[in-house]
Amino acid sequence: MKYYIGIDGGGTKTDCILVDESNNLLSFVKGGSLNILTSGTIESAKTILGLINVSLSNQGVNLNELVCIGISAAGAGRQEDSGKLENRLQTLLPRSIFVKVITDAEAALEGAFDGNPGCILISGTGSIIFGKDDQGSIHRCGGFGKTLGDEGSGYMLGKKGLRAALREFDGRGDKTLITFLLKDKYQVESAEDIINSVYNKDLDIAGIAPLVLASAGNNDVIALKIIDAETEELMNLIYCMIKKLKKDNIEICFSGKLISTVNVFSTILRKKISESGKSIKIIEPVFPPALGAVFIAKKNMGGISR
Repeated sequence: MKYYIGIDGGGTKTDCILVDESNNLLSFVKGGSLNILTSGTIESAKTILGLINVSLSNQGVNLNELVCIGISAAGAGRQEDSGKLENRLQTLLPRSIFVKVITDAEAALEGAFDGNPGCILISGTGSIIFGKDDQGSIHRCGGFGKTLGDEGSGYMLGKKGLRAALREFDGRGDKTLITFLLKDKYQVESAEDIINSVYNKDLDIAGIAPLVLASAGNNDVIALKIIDAETEELMNLIYCMIKKLKKDNIEICFSGKLISTVNVFSTILRKKISESGKSIKIIEPVFPPALGAVFIAKKNMGGISR
């Protein structure tokens, strides 16, 4: 029996699956974040090997029975970065195991449409849209990271939520429920407390997004304005992809916790799509990203059939 590992890593969590030759799920393991750019090659490899060992141990599978490992990871968009991780893992694993590292968006797209044309919009900690055209070419928009991009993401919601609270503390902004929820959850009582939490205590900025969503759910005007602006950013990503694919109608899958779960953000985004006047069909993914990573790894090692 031959076995395959698929790993889907993002800014907050990592999924690891073990499947057999027929893609039957044998083991599912969860881990922490997997971002090559923030964690580095050595730490990323350590995280991956830990997940692999647990997955194999759960089923009593020997490492030498693995054929290939497909790894989708945040921050793997540049060949230089993904190549470093591939090389690191190849030195730590038996030479018989093929390793392929790709972006989390590529794996999500491959799995969602079972390799066929379509679009995947990701909005979790970060944001990006990937599309495959009828000729099999891959296109992307966004995905520039929290410093230069990630519009319409959990990080951006959290960042704008903190800004709103700072403006209220400063007297420059209106009162918002976001500030009250920050006080309740993080015991912040001033702008100085927020600044200290962000710059000295490494506050998880994307982790503030649920407070913005909760505030918007209670009709907080400031929170609703934030969500309106950030859903509009995701609409711009969709419009950008429509132009690149040169199609009048597209199918799109949602990925990432912010838009794949039912909440005020995803509800408003779906409403904007339905009222856009564009032929955009939202569909459910055929397979999860971790299995998409397996599919891509198989293709790259010599076209093994699914």
